[in-house]
Amino acid sequence: MSTVRWFGHNFRAAIYEDCPRVKTPVGRQCVHCKELIVAGDDGFLDAGDFVLHRACYLRGIVGSINHQLKIFSCFVPGAADDPIEGLTVREEAENAVAFYDSHL
Repeated sequence: MSTVRWFGHNFRAAIYEDCPRVKTPVGRQCVHCKELIVAGDDGFLDAGDFVLHRACYLRGIVGSINHQLKIFSCFVPGAADDPIEGLTVREEAENAVAFYDSHL
C-alpha cells in the first residue's frame, strides 16, 4: 500500500512529520503542470505514485484564487476559472498558494 511521500524542503507542516521523505524524482513530470521535476524542487508523490510540485499539490487542495474568492462556477453560475493570461500552470498554482497563505 502506497502513501504520500514528500521531497525537497521540509516546510514544517504535519504532512512532513506524518509522511516519509524521498529523494527528489528528477526527470519525472508533474501531473498538474506537466513540467519536469528538477533538482531543488519541492513536492509530493501521492498515494498513486503521481508526482506533483508542492504548489501544484496544494492548489488541488486550496483551489485557484477565483475559487478561494468564491467567484468560480461552483459559487457563481456561469463564472469561469480562467487562468491568468501570461502565467504558466505552475505559476498559477504558486500564486494560488501564495494568495491562500496571505489570507490565513
